[in-house]
Amino acid sequence: MEPLYDEKTLSALRDRLTGSLIGLARATDGNEHLITPSSTEVIVESLFATLTDPRSDAAVLEGLLARVEQEKRKMVPDCFHCASPCGKNSDYDMAALQTAPEEIRALKSLLLLGIQSLAAHALSGRRDDTVNRFFYKALIAVGMDDFGPEELLPIVLEMGRLAAVSMTLPG
Repeated sequence: MEPLYDEKTLSALRDRLTGSLIGLARATDGNEHLITPSSTEVIVESLFATLTDPRSDAAVLEGLLARVEQEKRKMVPDCFHCASPCGKNSDYDMAALQTAPEEIRALKSLLLLGIQSLAAHALSGRRDDTVNRFFYKALIAVGMDDFGPEELLPIVLEMGRLAAVSMTLPG
């Protein structure tokens, strides 16, 4: 049976999902009290699906996109009816990452790969509130076009420390 979507289409869906996750994380910036277990769960599942899970076909990715959008609507419902959108909670266009300077692209890609690995640990039962909060911080950092190495490197180093902690959590 022929796959319904080719790899190029699946890659575009993964990019849309990642950009949407960044939009969800942006919605929590300054609104950390709005984070719920379901918002963290969809972030963890989506991060796992964007790279790590080979079973993530188009239907899975589209379902996750819908869940991310639903979570964002719960957090900032007025933003979806605003006559003058500010863009603060907008999804991130992953094409901007591809055109970023090489050093920035490398650090942000490392962040994405790292949080995808942390998501795999979380799905295996290795849960930690500090790691959960870090998902939001890292996603926001990836979406910051004005972040340079001096802002990104400390976040990458923090991710490394959290990865070491995550590996020691009971699973």
